[in-house]
Amino acid sequence: MTSHREFYYMPYADEIHIHNVQTSCLVGRIQIKVPEDYQILAADGDTIGVVNNLANALDVVMTYCERHSRWRRDSLTDYFKSTLFGLVQLKQDETGSWYACRDGDQQLMRGDDAATFATLEEAKRAADLHVRDPLNGGPSSDGLSWDPTFQIKRIARRHPCWGNFVAAAVALETQNCSAGRDQEAA
Repeated sequence: MTSHREFYYMPYADEIHIHNVQTSCLVGRIQIKVPEDYQILAADGDTIGVVNNLANALDVVMTYCERHSRWRRDSLTDYFKSTLFGLVQLKQDETGSWYACRDGDQQLMRGDDAATFATLEEAKRAADLHVRDPLNGGPSSDGLSWDPTFQIKRIARRHPCWGNFVAAAVALETQNCSAGRDQEAA
C-alpha cells in the first residue's frame, strides 16, 4: 500500500501541487476555494473532492487513483490514466505508431530513442508495466525507461532565455546517462 511519505507538496501559483517522490510526477492539485474549503483535483484536472482540512487532501487523491485508475480516451489518438505515479498519456503519431509519456514530459524510451508501439494495446501494456519505475532508474529488462532529461527540457521550454545553458546541460545529462548504461553493460 502507498504511504503518505511517498508524496511531497509544492506551492504553485494559487494552488498546491502533490507530487510522487519516486517519479517526481504531479498526482493531484489543491485549490483554495474559500477559507477552509479546498477543492481537490486529479492530475488530469478532474475535480475529485472538497475537503475542509488540508491533511485530508492526499487521502482523497490516493483513493481516487486507486479506484479510478483506468485508461480513458481523450480523442482517437490520445488516451490517459491518472495514477499515484503521475498522469500517463498515450499518443498516436502521424505514422500510426503509439508512444507513452508520464507527467507530460517523461517519454518512455528504448535506449536513446522514444519507444514506439505498433498498437494501442502494446503501448498500454508497456505504460502499465513501467508506470511505477523511478526517474533515472535506468533501463529495465525489456530496455524501456523514462527519459531522465525531462526536467531539464521542461526548464528550457519555460525559460527560453537559458537556451545554450540548458542545451549544454541536456547534452551532459544524456552523456552521463549513456556512460552509466555503458558501464553497467561492461
